[in-house]
Amino acid sequence: MATICISSSLIITVILSVFAIIIPVTFSLQVRFYQESCPRAESITKRIVKKNFLKDPSIPGGLIRLHFHDCFTRGCDGSVLIDSDSRNVAEKDAPPNLSLRGFDVIDEIKQELEKQCPGLVSCADIIALATRDSVALSGGIKYKLPTGRRDGIISRMVDVRLPGPSFSVQATLMALRNVGLDLDDLTTLLGAHSIGFCHCVFFINRLVIEGKSLLQLDQGLAFTGLSKKLAEKYVNDSQLFRNKFAKAMIKLGNIVTAEEGEVRLDCRRVNKRV
Repeated sequence: MATICISSSLIITVILSVFAIIIPVTFSLQVRFYQESCPRAESITKRIVKKNFLKDPSIPGGLIRLHFHDCFTRGCDGSVLIDSDSRNVAEKDAPPNLSLRGFDVIDEIKQELEKQCPGLVSCADIIALATRDSVALSGGIKYKLPTGRRDGIISRMVDVRLPGPSFSVQATLMALRNVGLDLDDLTTLLGAHSIGFCHCVFFINRLVIEGKSLLQLDQGLAFTGLSKKLAEKYVNDSQLFRNKFAKAMIKLGNIVTAEEGEVRLDCRRVNKRV
């Protein structure tokens, strides 16, 4: 079993799939999408996330990371939640996803929403909403989140192509641009390394002292041109960081797949075909 070290940093492996057909869009999403069809959807999600946070303060980091992994492989379609079966090895069993957490929280939210509003709230939206609430519980801004995502019907381990935290800034940026994100987004989103826990193997040297960052990608960003200037601004203006982080999270959540998808009744498996 890998040794776990609790720290002030969350490993968000910036998972970027250059082979998946992913496009950033906003036209199909809207704030308070469920206001008429399931008015308690967001409050139920918030209540369950908070309940789990009170039991395990590290759960927000796990949910944020789960959202990242979902969005960068086939878009924000909840495909990372699907279980493998005898016919298919799903995304969640790809090596970079084996340490993901928060599946049980998503299941709990989905089960409650199915009681209140059967077949209406997508698993993809549940992940996004739970992530938004996790950011707020961790001291960030509670941003207005567009919803209306559909759940993907495809989840394959072979689609997961994930640069890890040891990748260079340039290699990571090359993959980021394929999903419509840029250096500003990368620098901002990696601010989520300030919560959660990580595996010790990802740490370089010891602590952020003498100009050294914990993770190789963070270190590259901290001492690279424009990203260095932005990081310095964030250090001196925490409110600027919170505002930019909220905007970057919304942009991340707008990465959706080209297919229409469905609303899964069980987040762990696609709906049965008639």
